[in-house]
Amino acid sequence: MVLEKIKGQERARKILGSHLEKGHYHHAYLFHGPGGVGKRTAARHFARAIFCENEGPEACGNCRACGQFDRGNHPDYQEIEAGDRTMGIEIIRELRRSLTLKPYQSQYRIFLISQVEKMTPQAANSFLKSLEEPPPSVIFILTTDNRELLLPTINSRAFPITFNFLGKKLIESFLAKEVADPQKRRIIGEIAGGSLGVACQLLEGDHFLEQRKELISRWSKMGKQSFLEVHDLVQWLEKEWEGDYYLFFQLLQYWLRDLFYWKNGQQENLLHQDCLEFLEDEGERWKTVDLEKALITLDQLQREKDRKINWRLALEAALLQINSWRQ
Repeated sequence: MVLEKIKGQERARKILGSHLEKGHYHHAYLFHGPGGVGKRTAARHFARAIFCENEGPEACGNCRACGQFDRGNHPDYQEIEAGDRTMGIEIIRELRRSLTLKPYQSQYRIFLISQVEKMTPQAANSFLKSLEEPPPSVIFILTTDNRELLLPTINSRAFPITFNFLGKKLIESFLAKEVADPQKRRIIGEIAGGSLGVACQLLEGDHFLEQRKELISRWSKMGKQSFLEVHDLVQWLEKEWEGDYYLFFQLLQYWLRDLFYWKNGQQENLLHQDCLEFLEDEGERWKTVDLEKALITLDQLQREKDRKINWRLALEAALLQINSWRQ
């Protein structure tokens, strides 16, 4: 079936399948939603189906175009990605120069631009000109984890396709094939939070689980109002976790939530069943009302994750405040 490898995104599959059946396409699509839920995978399958030389909405997988696409050398397809950095004006200028070329063998030229929110303001304004007056043979497929960071004019000129967090059953089904240890499956499934991409990252070796235990150990042994220990923890985070603040916030939230469950006799809800010795020791240092305040503080900080702020200073300030609420 068309787009059959796009898991857990039935509405997106239905809309894209309808466009393929009709053979009428928008000049620009905006695939938006959380990271790791299949936006880029869907974009590739959609482009492959458009290029397929056989009639009908199904990509046959046997024609010349499908073979070229699968080998990564289709002459009318190009992917552009920012990577870890921003997407600057030079990338967009090069893109705009290539738009003057006609398709080599297909009816369309398709450009997949991932993480379009990483365009610099100058690059975004330059790209907007291409969206306003696109060549008739060009289809843009844009992906973003946060469409609110885009220029309103870019949002309004692209057909939106919403991608949602994946269902828990789908994540569990994937983990059941990859992980034998049920405790490890449960931890990774919870932390992944509906993102198959995050689950795949966490599965790489046992590094994540080791980091998790080290974090819990460091945090539990920390003295009250100890600026030096908080400073050392943040330094360790930047060195060992490569500044992955979002994952750190999630783990600390889950740990504080476990402490809340422990204090209220809800041991059956604990995620970190393999860290009971730390729960017993640290549980004595907290009041329920202070755990609630700590969880709210971390949640508020997570909501700022897309803002350009000094995360190291923000994190140190938050941890010092949370640590001061321990007994």
